[in-house]
Amino acid sequence: MSKTAVIYQSTYGTTRTYAEQIAQELGADLIAFKKVKISELVGYDTIIFGGGIYAGQIAGSGLIRKNYEKLKGKHLVVFSVGFTPHARTDNLDKVRSSSFEAAQLKNISFFHYRGGVDYKKINLFHRFLLSTKRLLISMQPESKLTDDNKRFLKLYGKSIELTLDSPQVLISYLKGICSL
Repeated sequence: MSKTAVIYQSTYGTTRTYAEQIAQELGADLIAFKKVKISELVGYDTIIFGGGIYAGQIAGSGLIRKNYEKLKGKHLVVFSVGFTPHARTDNLDKVRSSSFEAAQLKNISFFHYRGGVDYKKINLFHRFLLSTKRLLISMQPESKLTDDNKRFLKLYGKSIELTLDSPQVLISYLKGICSL
């Protein structure tokens, strides 16, 4: 029987919700990023890591990146949570490339889920980042705005509650490659 850990870095709760669903379905250990010890992770056969996308990177991905040599013989799965639509594989590829080294990308399976946001609950730092991004985008001529930038401006400041994706694809993938 494969021993599985689901580690999550969640700022506002969406990533934690996905991690809880995955851990429950797989009978895996659920570990908050702040409480994880790399010495404990080496005892697992499968490691699933989830983090939100912030400033173009998967939050907490350094845990895997920096400890990759100790973990590379394991099934490594990473899921990101954010506003990037699934169809925007170009954006998701950039996020993954900025979160992990090229050799690591070849040995990690990736999944992406939609996130939500309640602007009333966003901390001051994230408000600053988003308002700066909004200012920079709004200074561009309308004709130069990308569809992503138009979407960002349209949604800025609004609370967005999305119906969460089902993590079933990730769960089925793992059940197919591991004896979970």
